[in-house]
Amino acid sequence: LAFTPDGKKLITGNQDQHLRVWDVESGQLISSIKTPTSGRGIAISPNGLHVAYCGVAATACIWEIESGKLVRRLHSQFGYPGMQMGIDYSPDGKRIAVSCLDGFARIWETDSGREVQKFAIRVPRNGGCSINFTPDGNHVLVKGSPSQVQMFDAHTGVLIKEFDLGPDSAGGPNLAISPDGQQFVICTFRGQAIVYDLKTGNKIGDGSKGFADVSSVLFSPDGRWIAAGHHHGSVQLLDARTHTQRFKLNHQRAHVGSLAFSTDSRYLASATIRFDKDHHTGGDIRIWRMSPQMTQNLEKNQTVHSLITLIFSPANGKPCFHQPKC
Repeated sequence: LAFTPDGKKLITGNQDQHLRVWDVESGQLISSIKTPTSGRGIAISPNGLHVAYCGVAATACIWEIESGKLVRRLHSQFGYPGMQMGIDYSPDGKRIAVSCLDGFARIWETDSGREVQKFAIRVPRNGGCSINFTPDGNHVLVKGSPSQVQMFDAHTGVLIKEFDLGPDSAGGPNLAISPDGQQFVICTFRGQAIVYDLKTGNKIGDGSKGFADVSSVLFSPDGRWIAAGHHHGSVQLLDARTHTQRFKLNHQRAHVGSLAFSTDSRYLASATIRFDKDHHTGGDIRIWRMSPQMTQNLEKNQTVHSLITLIFSPANGKPCFHQPKC
């Protein structure tokens, strides 16, 4: 899931082969876009006009958000890319990077659809693989191996460095880069969100100790928060300076699979998946308002979050809407 840059819309993907565009304030469904396959990743262009989508098929696609028109399919000219797991726009919107389970990452020009880079990456036998542009657009970070992060030159595809995080930091593919490009955060199987220096690879701090597996992590665009989603259904908000928990947002018992901040850091969206006897039975998407009091009363540790929208998507993919009182 991802917010448009103006913060007015939230775009979600689903296993039912649809992208859905929601109005953030009202929670109403604006439009739905049919996709060729179920999805693995969503990225919004910096100008807010397009959404890029990758999935189990070998082709990533770009759509116009307003019209739902398919703009471009990103084909690989250097071989079959296999299942695609992660996708990200460059900060200037001119390139799209995709990580694939065939052991390669690829970068395309968005205007021409031309594949300009292909480079080998470490990927797990089973699981995901994320890819993220740095804020200056000069590098991409790839997290596939449980305890390693790779940095590549985004213009040449050359491997710049590998961060060996060690067995204690082993975890899933989720990784987020701080807005200033100085740090990155990963989630571990031990229930931690660990922050590292992007230049040295040294550990700076960790949070979320004592909780279940951290399944997703994200910096807020203003750099003040780290959101950590957990398998047991909660979302922790950590102070990005001290890496200590300040607030806790609760879902019902569910796996928090994805997080998204609006560009102005006013909203946080969290998506969950529920399972019944190892089968996917649905989930929900909640949008939380990051009220001014959360910043003003940081030292007082006051929980003043408010749930403004709840969208439930059952197993059949037919969404319904409920607006609780705030």
